Amino acid sequence: MKTPRLLLMLPMALTASLSLASADGVAQPVAPASHVMSDFPKLYPAAYRHWRQLLPSAFAGTAWLSRFEGTASQIRPVTVGGTTMIYGSECKPHDCGPNSVQVLASRDGSRVVGLVTLAGGDAVLIVGSPTPAELNCLKVLDGDNAKVTSC
Repeated sequence: MKTPRLLLMLPMALTASLSLASADGVAQPVAPASHVMSDFPKLYPAAYRHWRQLLPSAFAGTAWLSRFEGTASQIRPVTVGGTTMIYGSECKPHDCGPNSVQVLASRDGSRVVGLVTLAGGDAVLIVGSPTPAELNCLKVLDGDNAKVTSC
């Protein structure tokens, strides 16, 4: 039995629909819902390099924080003050509650900011220089279970 040509084209149409127009009108890929923070270095290499440069050297060997090798959330687009950014969070395996990180990044990697909570919430590390809107968004998105799409 022959497969109709329309059905063969469906995967291409779905792939094409997984994009958003950036501020300059150029379509940018959106991370499918199945991607998590451990995929961040492969999906957004420039943003990942920028993250590693911004992260204090004392955390360079911390796998869950520097290489996103922890218990991860899905990567998803969010709108921050009218700009679409990528958001993801992660926590330290077997010690999730007191050790977590939230990251916002532009798709091109030119902007990366984060909020790290360590040791029971007593120590907070701000990575990069988040604007007030970005900092608020990091706090709002933390633990929102993918409900918030803009802040």
